[in-house]
Amino acid sequence: MNCCRLQKLLPLYLDDTLEVDQMQAIAKHLRTCKACRKQENAYHRSWELLGELKPIDPEPDYIARFWGKLTRSGYKTSSSA
Repeated sequence: MNCCRLQKLLPLYLDDTLEVDQMQAIAKHLRTCKACRKQENAYHRSWELLGELKPIDPEPDYIARFWGKLTRSGYKTSSSA
């Protein structure tokens, strides 16, 4: 396992969705690579911070305003093409 490959697989590793051999290879790499451990810690911290956010309720007309602005901007949705 190299750092570049690990960076691509790290989110899947943290979600525990990789094959056992890949999980083991990443765990081994993380034990020996300070830079990748730092990236792993950053992911963990990001999730912790996201968990601290309070949920918000959008304004009742938010979705209609969103799609209206998108339509006025000229964006074409797949259903309008």
